[in-house]
Amino acid sequence: MSVVSPTARAAFAPGVARLSRGARVGERYVLCRPRAVRPRSVVWDGRHRALDRECEVELFDAAVAPPDGDIRRTAALEHEAFVRIHDLVVESGVFVAIVRPAPFGETLAARLAQGRKMAVAECAEVLVVVAEALCHALARGVAFGALSAADVVLSVHRGPALQVGIGRASVDPSRDGLVLARALANLFLDAARSRPPSVVRIAAGPTSGAATLLGLRHVLATLATRPASES
Repeated sequence: MSVVSPTARAAFAPGVARLSRGARVGERYVLCRPRAVRPRSVVWDGRHRALDRECEVELFDAAVAPPDGDIRRTAALEHEAFVRIHDLVVESGVFVAIVRPAPFGETLAARLAQGRKMAVAECAEVLVVVAEALCHALARGVAFGALSAADVVLSVHRGPALQVGIGRASVDPSRDGLVLARALANLFLDAARSRPPSVVRIAAGPTSGAATLLGLRHVLATLATRPASES
């Protein structure tokens, strides 16, 4: 497991935002360009020093870093839709960074910001993969909180992917599934050109047994086969 280099160590005490371009992380990685600031972390475009390969480095302040168990459970998820975590960077037993492959496609948020909504079948085809990944995680005791269009990556070559942060241990899978189903249904309604009643009902809240993550996955799988003329 990698460690944070002495050149970067001091910046983690007051917050990861003070790290600068060129700082080394784990001796293997160098920070190139800051890309995003999240509530608990800062995301950088980075490069693997030995392999000369681009990557994404998400840095956490030790004071707000997720628990070690949550990090390792998330890293162990193997569904093809999850963007894999390549490395976990620790310092003195404290987790400080995760490393993923470099961004490879357009996010759903970027597409929607350009006013490019999707046909119902196309949207369902993308989000059913996300639903399957979330079901896979829940079955292994991992739940995710907020879900947004920025977490869904679209790629012609790879297919849709889910690039979320660190999950948490699910103490109530049924409730977590309902929350995720509602969030994903609302994401569908934001992204699609029309509003299928079956998705609207789930987005409105858990009013029936069908309003679960598994139920939504079934609804999306059905909509994915909808003729283009109905979209």
